[in-house]
Amino acid sequence: MKPAIILITGITGFIGSHVAEHLIKSKYRVIGLRRKKSDLWRCKNFEHKVEWVIINDRLKATIIELKPDIIIHCAWEGITANHRNDIHIQRSNKMLLNDLLNIAAVCKTEKFIALGSQAEYGFLNKAVSEKEKVKPDTAYGKIKVECCNRVERFCGTHNLNWYWLRLFAFYGPRESTDWFIPHIIKSLIDKKEKIELGAGTQKYAYLYIGDLVKYILLLVKKSNTKNGVYNISGSNAYLLKNMALKIKANFKTTATKLEFGVLPARANQSLMLKGKMNKFHQQIGKPPLTTIDKGLKQTIKYYKSQA
Repeated sequence: MKPAIILITGITGFIGSHVAEHLIKSKYRVIGLRRKKSDLWRCKNFEHKVEWVIINDRLKATIIELKPDIIIHCAWEGITANHRNDIHIQRSNKMLLNDLLNIAAVCKTEKFIALGSQAEYGFLNKAVSEKEKVKPDTAYGKIKVECCNRVERFCGTHNLNWYWLRLFAFYGPRESTDWFIPHIIKSLIDKKEKIELGAGTQKYAYLYIGDLVKYILLLVKKSNTKNGVYNISGSNAYLLKNMALKIKANFKTTATKLEFGVLPARANQSLMLKGKMNKFHQQIGKPPLTTIDKGLKQTIKYYKSQA
């Protein structure tokens, strides 16, 4: 039997690169969509095993010729805080989504998997299930909701299997050091005198990137799975202050000071990021997961190797 052909968008990003790496290890044939000038540093260990497709005017025709069995849509423009309310950047994401859906219809793909966000729920101060009403309060969240609705309508019309994964908080190797956990790790490695932080009173249910990939691989492999929206989240919510202290505890001799309460909180920042996972666990399954201590050690080891 020939290996399934899987198209991945956003393959050069944090999540997409990990998904691609594990799919290749599982003997899938991976097609990677990228721009001509994309930086492939996250893919350097498996770059030669990817069939690359450059985004150009012939994009749809090229992919249709390759006829992917599964599409995993990880790409999204404008994920950083300073772009989340730029409606023009956020709306630009609709074009690629529409192209991918049309490709899926022509190729009759077995599964269309796309990454959504907890931002679709808006402000959160509790753990939420997929039944929670969406109330996005950023342009990013609003366009994600529009795209989710588009996927549901299109795939229903064309009888395609679809899965919209609402992602919460993640961490691990190859994440940009602009984000909370790698920023602290990098600052400690660099022996900064101090790290200025917010109060750290929000609670985030962090999930290790390898575990996110395990969930996606379960979805790829399992047949007869129910279409719909699924939360993907860690199970234990930690105060960000305690998370920072936990990271620092891995650096036994550091003199770096963690200064909490220096930075102001962002407007409308959620007090808790945690998604209930009952639906995914019951419908699709639950893989063995990485403890927070082990995940942090592996993440710290990676950033030390890059120093």
